[in-house]
Amino acid sequence: MRSSTALAAAAVVALAALPGRASAQDAPSPEPVAEAPSLPPPPTVTEPPALPPPAPEVATAPPPRRERSRTRRWMTLPVLRLAVGVGGDVPSHPEQSQDVVLTLHAGMQLIGEARRMSGLLLEPELGYSLRRAPLGDEHLFNIGLGLGYSYEGFITIAYMPYFVVGTGAYFSPLPDRRVEYGLRHGLLVGILYSLLTAELSHQVLLPSAGAPLAQDLRLLIGIDISRWVVGTYALIHYRKRSFLR
Repeated sequence: MRSSTALAAAAVVALAALPGRASAQDAPSPEPVAEAPSLPPPPTVTEPPALPPPAPEVATAPPPRRERSRTRRWMTLPVLRLAVGVGGDVPSHPEQSQDVVLTLHAGMQLIGEARRMSGLLLEPELGYSLRRAPLGDEHLFNIGLGLGYSYEGFITIAYMPYFVVGTGAYFSPLPDRRVEYGLRHGLLVGILYSLLTAELSHQVLLPSAGAPLAQDLRLLIGIDISRWVVGTYALIHYRKRSFLR
């Protein structure tokens, strides 16, 4: 009896296990996993070919320097100088008086290498000289060329030679006067762009009427009218431009 019962239990257990095995056998097999595509191998880095060593430099002489031709630049300024002073004969005599001398000169100032108004100075001029003397007036016309130097416009020093011609007052009465000629030379000093000048000059007249040689010294203080006019115009023009701004 016990043996039959044991056999029946074993048969039941066997029957219960059969459906599980069948389901395990009937289940689909898993799909194979696709393999990842293989990447190409990384490129190999090749070293650049070695450059040949540079050729040694050959020392060559520098090319010859060309001397630049320097052209002298000139600054041009007008001249209209009015001067007054005193003059006296040389040698002096006891009855001599200091005569009044008035001169008027017109011309140009040429300043070479004009850097800040500094450089060689040339000053061609035409002028007139009046000397008031007890025996009458002396009228002389002159032409000359001054040579000097200008330093930054502050001070100007020039040697001024002139050739003079006219009528003198010391040689004969007025109706019989003849033309006299001579030379005048001196030192001219100007300050503040030659606005103010001082001149010390020596004059020699060769009379034509058989009279002795006449000499005189002159000391003159002058102003340049053209500089005052140009300076005033420049100041007014500058103020107008500043006002318009």
